Amino acid sequence: MLTDTVQQAYCLEQMGVVNWVPKESTLETPSLPRPFIPWVTEHSQVPVFQREAESLSQNAATSFGFQPVPMLDDPEVTQKTVTELKEELLSNSSVIVEDLQPIEEFAVDISPSTAQEDILVQSFSAQLYSIERRLLIITHIPQVFDEYDAIENLTLKMSKALLRHSVQEWQSARFSWPEKLHNSYFVEKTDWMLGALESFVERYIEESQDGSMLVVAGTQLQKVMDALPTSSVIASLPRANIVSLPELYRIPELKRDAWNELQRMRDL
Repeated sequence: MLTDTVQQAYCLEQMGVVNWVPKESTLETPSLPRPFIPWVTEHSQVPVFQREAESLSQNAATSFGFQPVPMLDDPEVTQKTVTELKEELLSNSSVIVEDLQPIEEFAVDISPSTAQEDILVQSFSAQLYSIERRLLIITHIPQVFDEYDAIENLTLKMSKALLRHSVQEWQSARFSWPEKLHNSYFVEKTDWMLGALESFVERYIEESQDGSMLVVAGTQLQKVMDALPTSSVIASLPRANIVSLPELYRIPELKRDAWNELQRMRDL
């Protein structure tokens, strides 16, 4: 059996590398078979397992109806084949070759609406103020909120400026959904929420005089009010959309835009 040193010396000799092993040590056993070389030399043949793998590959391709395609190493032959194929496609009327033109791109400002914008809230709280039976103000309030006195004073000042006289009669009520409703089936039904809110607001509209106005404060509450049917009495009232009263109380800079919206409603 050949030693590792003899095998290494023989492989290095085949690659033309001069090694430090004495030449006589590599020829101690000239009659023994040489180790297997993973590459092909001028004196070696293709390994048996490689020939068998190529034969199996060709037989499998032939059995499935495929013929082995000869490889074209000559670039001129390859180029000629591509040219002939192009001419054949152009000359054959049954083959349609599309001429792809460059696509022109135009810069367009697109503001896609997200799916979240169309989803109504499933739980919210609102505070309604009925002023002089002429003005209804309903505002969205946070779930945890304790500054009702502050937004009440803000509502009375805003109503006085809008009606152009002092407020003598007013009342407030709170709406919360789902409140004490714990059945998940009814809580997730949007029509139940819209029906409850519609009944709540219409109860105060019936007590109001003709020509009453409606102020809806808060983006989420405005989406819910927009989802009410157009046949509702609420849809027939002049309406103004402003930010919620808690937000208006915390950020006084928003009062100017809110006042412009209220004046627009009054002039309707």
